[in-house]
Amino acid sequence: MRITVIAIIVVAVFTLGMKLRRGTFFLTTDITPLSDQDGHAFCLELLDRCGAVAIPSSVFHNDKDAGRPYVRRLFSKRPEVLEEAVERLGQLR
Repeated sequence: MRITVIAIIVVAVFTLGMKLRRGTFFLTTDITPLSDQDGHAFCLELLDRCGAVAIPSSVFHNDKDAGRPYVRRLFSKRPEVLEEAVERLGQLR
């Protein structure tokens, strides 16, 4: 199942035009293909716009600009939940 979950996320990231960064139960992605906002503003609006959540990566950096275009997404969810999240994120394009 873990491979299926990772495959869903990786395919979605590339389909949406985002780039992957290293992570664990989280994937860090560049949101610039989906928004002109920084990660913090993007995350604040994400729940209202498509019912999904993410964590702005800038909170993990001393230099806030270094994490500005990146957000973290948890991928330890059931495949059907992840597939629904991908559909909702696709609506942001």
